[in-house]
Amino acid sequence: MREIGPMTGRGLRRGHSQPTANMSDNNPVTQEVQTFDKKCLKKTNTAEKNSLPTKEDIEAEKKAAAESK
Repeated sequence: MREIGPMTGRGLRRGHSQPTANMSDNNPVTQEVQTFDKKCLKKTNTAEKNSLPTKEDIEAEKKAAAESK
């Protein structure tokens, strides 16, 4: 079995990428996105939830686990 040594530029091959496909300008989705009016969107407020257990919850779970043994 051969060990993997440090990477050198000589052992690497140049990758070839495929040309990107351009969407045609007459695509209805592209036209709709370009003409979309952002003013019709509603303002939203993201409320973050703290779903971590409290210290009391952790202690109660530890106590219940110790009693069940």
